[in-house]
Amino acid sequence: MNVFAARRRMGFFALALAAGAVLSAAPASAQCGEGAGPCTEPHAGPGCLNPDCCELVCVDAAYCCETNWDAKCADLAIDICDWVTCGNAGECYTIHATPGCENIGCCEWVCPLDAYCCYTVWDAFCVEEAMRLCPVGMCSIEIPADAVDENERCYDRDNDGCNIAGFPMVDVVLPTVRSGKHSSGAPRDTDWYRFTIASRQRVRIVLNAEFPGQIVLTQGPCLGPMVVVDEAVGLPCDEAVIDRCLEPGTYACLVGSAGPGRIYRNAFTCDEIDPENPPDPKDPPPIPSPYGLRYAMRMDAFSCVLGDLDGDGLVGQVDLAILLGAWGGVGAADLNGDGVVGSIDLAILLGAWSA
Repeated sequence: MNVFAARRRMGFFALALAAGAVLSAAPASAQCGEGAGPCTEPHAGPGCLNPDCCELVCVDAAYCCETNWDAKCADLAIDICDWVTCGNAGECYTIHATPGCENIGCCEWVCPLDAYCCYTVWDAFCVEEAMRLCPVGMCSIEIPADAVDENERCYDRDNDGCNIAGFPMVDVVLPTVRSGKHSSGAPRDTDWYRFTIASRQRVRIVLNAEFPGQIVLTQGPCLGPMVVVDEAVGLPCDEAVIDRCLEPGTYACLVGSAGPGRIYRNAFTCDEIDPENPPDPKDPPPIPSPYGLRYAMRMDAFSCVLGDLDGDGLVGQVDLAILLGAWGGVGAADLNGDGVVGSIDLAILLGAWSA
């Protein structure tokens, strides 16, 4: 069962049981799902587009899944399925005045991140998020062998920085590679990494996450004045990159989840159970995250002179040797930031050769 089916099924059972409904499988002839018409509109043929709503309606009116989805079936869907909007009429990539959209999979990528899209209207923001996120779907990253894990369970908040009392952060020395998990909801767990540079340096931070990742580079204390130096977001299993020269000082890098212009504060459900605060068995099970929770982040520091890999302020033979020694790998010698040290980086270094 894929993650969408699991989420739909858990949501369906939780709500139906809460209402005291006795559930039975829809008849075998039912057309519940793709190929059927919208649940809230009458149409020829049995069943409707949204499987959850279709099954609920057919428990009360079996003929809706046996003969025809008429006006009574549509009215019943409107009455009892107002919470089911993934599978509603309307293209996911087009603005429309009703919540949800007809592609259930795409809809269920967007709605956990932006509930407005499934409870009010499918507006321009929903369309933008659908166009960014739906072609990507679920993915998995490979954690680098040299990564140091944060060693934090996702229900703990041991390094949640300025988002929690005490402002706990992980202190790191650059270069470093870190990994961990991000979750949201209750509570929303972000991770903060603090570092200090003693001289003006070029700092490159590259985040690769299984969710829509966000990195925010800040300077200053949590109680202020705090300055956001830079920010970057990336698609799941793609990179979010900050690459800039920084003045001497102490900085903090936050790992969270966001898209262009908005922060995602839910959807990434923790996949571990807190033994000191277990869920009530009477409560519906939590809806699993449609995205993975893991991330890996590489943090490098090197000279602001492009190609100066040994930090002496010049580009010369030592820098060339460093680049050739790192050929095919990653790190400071990746001068163009494409994720691998190669011929383009060599050309950049030779072009910057000091007289």
